[in-house]
Amino acid sequence: MAVIIYKQPEGTLLPAYNNAIIEFGSDTAMAARALVKVGTFTFELTPNQGVFYINLKDVITLLFNQNAFADTVSVPVPSTFLYPDANLYLEQEVILEVILYDGQVETFTQTFSFVKAVAQQLLPLFTQNNLLRVLVPSDSSTKQVTYFEGLPMDVALYSNSVRTVQLTHVATGTTVSVNILKGVNRLFLSNGETGQGFEAQMPLFVGLNEITITVDTTHSSSLFITKRETDCGVYLKWLNASGGWSYWRFHKYYEESLKTSDLDTINNDFFNLEEAQSGQLSRGKETERSLKLSSGFLNKEEKLLVSELFAAPKVYYYHQEPMQPFALTDWKEVNVKSGSYAVNNTRLQKVEFRPVIELPMQYAQTYAGRSIF
Repeated sequence: MAVIIYKQPEGTLLPAYNNAIIEFGSDTAMAARALVKVGTFTFELTPNQGVFYINLKDVITLLFNQNAFADTVSVPVPSTFLYPDANLYLEQEVILEVILYDGQVETFTQTFSFVKAVAQQLLPLFTQNNLLRVLVPSDSSTKQVTYFEGLPMDVALYSNSVRTVQLTHVATGTTVSVNILKGVNRLFLSNGETGQGFEAQMPLFVGLNEITITVDTTHSSSLFITKRETDCGVYLKWLNASGGWSYWRFHKYYEESLKTSDLDTINNDFFNLEEAQSGQLSRGKETERSLKLSSGFLNKEEKLLVSELFAAPKVYYYHQEPMQPFALTDWKEVNVKSGSYAVNNTRLQKVEFRPVIELPMQYAQTYAGRSIF
């Protein structure tokens, strides 16, 4: 007697925000009910013609996202530029218990690996490396990122085990060996300082840099890094759909808007005409600030990266000068204003995005507290 799996998620690394459906039963065809145990949660199921059905998506995302997508990884020591990020990877054991009518219990246990990602039905399908994977937006096996000199930036790498990986700069032959833990690791190309950390061991040219990532003698992949010179601009970071963090420096010229609204008023008409100065007291105003940004003209790979900003569940604004090491408090959470954005035009080779970001809550000078009214 044994548990039979009729359907389960395919792949060794699963996007947590897609369905994770398991259909199972017993080879005895005498199943009365089943228990599914995921972490501290237990679900009781009844069969439909001997088959049990459960979608793990909701419980996995609940277990996975206890910190509401926050980024808590910093780089306190520049020479250490590789950090594991437990917030981006979840390895979850799932126990299936089928209880037969005679009281016997059949048990099946399986462990699934998830990243904080989501996949779409209409995106191109391509083979991905199951040993080590670069978690950046891509519509092919080629992985490309843009690094802005003097600003913090990382690339998320998934590894299915603890291993040593060799990075090789194709043009210069410079090599760097890094020890990667199982799960998602953040490779910081910069903590904000120039020439420190990763670049102290593997300098990058302004322009295109090809980095070969070698796992073993038969498995390697390429990461293309476009480095841009130091300049001013609005720098944003957001959680991308691949389960890592993406970055982009928008133009230094932007449009700032201020939206105001009046709070309540208080009746103050208690004086004779010759004494009166005000019939009402204003409690002040609420203000909201927003920035209308420009991405500059983007090529195909850059467009794919920046377009994910509009649907990202977490976006940060970098509030620090270039060429400085960052602290977590330098990243201020902002919101991309809801609306309709054109993200593709097949007649144009390059496009420009103009997102509007709503800045953090503005503090105001108000009279009395709102809670007493």
